[in-house]
Amino acid sequence: MGRTPDFLADLTKMDSLQTQRIIQLAWEGKDQDILWWSKRKDGTIFPKKLHIREGVYFGQRVLMCSGQNVQKELEHKEQILLSEKKYKDLINLTIFGILIFKANKVVFANQRAGDLYKI
Repeated sequence: MGRTPDFLADLTKMDSLQTQRIIQLAWEGKDQDILWWSKRKDGTIFPKKLHIREGVYFGQRVLMCSGQNVQKELEHKEQILLSEKKYKDLINLTIFGILIFKANKVVFANQRAGDLYKI
């Protein structure tokens, strides 16, 4: 109590104006969900989903926050995006024309298929 969130966060990864707007909305009674970059005691940084809501604590209006570490989730999403990029690059760089049909309609054609079949 009585401290700003600066000692818990990596402010270099966040937009301070956006954070101020989010806090203002929370003070207005509108629950907020944000991605917050937290700082551990040892100084390492990790992403956290943070839920902020207005409440009353010992008779005083306060903002209450609850958070969940989402580092593994974000790393997993990044791995999926990288895998998708590798797959797309492989499909688009092959010398073979690749067409994918669904219900007798072309739903995908790589660049080589487009060149060969004028798609």
